[in-house]
Amino acid sequence: MSLPRLASLVLLVGVCAGAVSLARSQDVTVGIRNGVVRSTVQGEVLYPLHLETEPVRQRMQTGFQVGGFLRLRLSERLDLQAELQYSQKGVALRGEYPRTCGGPLVDCIVPSLDGTYQLSYVQLPILLGWEFPIGHSVSIRAVAGPSPDLITSTSINTASLHPSALPENALTPKTKAQLGAVGGLAIQYDVPSGGAILLSARYHPAITEVTVIGSDATFRSRAYVFGLGYAFQR
Repeated sequence: MSLPRLASLVLLVGVCAGAVSLARSQDVTVGIRNGVVRSTVQGEVLYPLHLETEPVRQRMQTGFQVGGFLRLRLSERLDLQAELQYSQKGVALRGEYPRTCGGPLVDCIVPSLDGTYQLSYVQLPILLGWEFPIGHSVSIRAVAGPSPDLITSTSINTASLHPSALPENALTPKTKAQLGAVGGLAIQYDVPSGGAILLSARYHPAITEVTVIGSDATFRSRAYVFGLGYAFQR
């Protein structure tokens, strides 16, 4: 694990541990959220955007998310929730060069690109939450709000091209900071111990674009997060 990723995880653990002391307040809830991330990027992504004449195809990439949250109750159903997360995002890339044939009796060689572009983020969503009871110990939560995001690392992994074939600083962002938005729903089940289990689905698009070093290419991430969480106090 790289140093930026390790530092991000240590920061998450430290903040979540320190926030536990605030949970003694009846108006404050501390919890954790982990999940699976399905993401892609929009915009000019690849180092050339076309492998000569063939366009590069982009597909969803799977990552993970870990983090915690601090929820401040504003009224019986309304609350303000601050979260700190480490999240993996990216995009799967597929493309081929034009066919190169050595002769009429020789099979054509088709050099191809088959790999992923991965980004690691530290995210700080600030969400307004609305809770609506639908049955005994069960409620639906809706959340929405901005998310300041920081890119901590990027990497390009290919199975068919050696890293030396990539241009210098390929897909390296000029700026690490990015502004995103979060919106989603969760089913919350209150347990007898006083906590609650949360099963959630969210949409997390980037609002601002990332510019790549050495080119005018820009892109924005787009992610769906399916999470499982636990609130330690209700």
